[in-house]
Amino acid sequence: MLLQALTSPSLISTGASFHSKQEAIRYLVNQLGDAGKLTNKEDFLQAVIDREKLSPTGFEGGLAIPHGKSASVKEAGFAIATLRTPLADWESIDPNNKVQLVILLAIPESEAGSTHLSLLSEFVTRLSNESYKNGLLQAKTNSELFERLDKTADVI
Repeated sequence: MLLQALTSPSLISTGASFHSKQEAIRYLVNQLGDAGKLTNKEDFLQAVIDREKLSPTGFEGGLAIPHGKSASVKEAGFAIATLRTPLADWESIDPNNKVQLVILLAIPESEAGSTHLSLLSEFVTRLSNESYKNGLLQAKTNSELFERLDKTADVI
């Protein structure tokens, strides 16, 4: 799966500063909306908030992958932020997780069982490789992070 096909440098924010999980999610939803990926930002934001109530979207090692499935999503895509200061308020599988990398997945309702699971699985697999994850975290610019999305860990 080519991750670059589902995002763009304009949907990537390196060194972002947020005070809360909610602020990070709202910012990334706005990025997706401004890029024309959504028909309604508020509907999609509500879908993400509703999903957050079901179970943690924070994992371990500084990672969080919030996501929403909504009819307001025009096409599957994602927005990413690396954080200057990690967030400790993100409910995570690892209770000590401090989120530094947020990947917000936007999935059309019609692709809930297919694209959603494929994309989530692809990210979890790639990010379990520390070299790959560190390459994303250490990117200094949006374009640099974008270029690293589809590079294998030994190339980064």
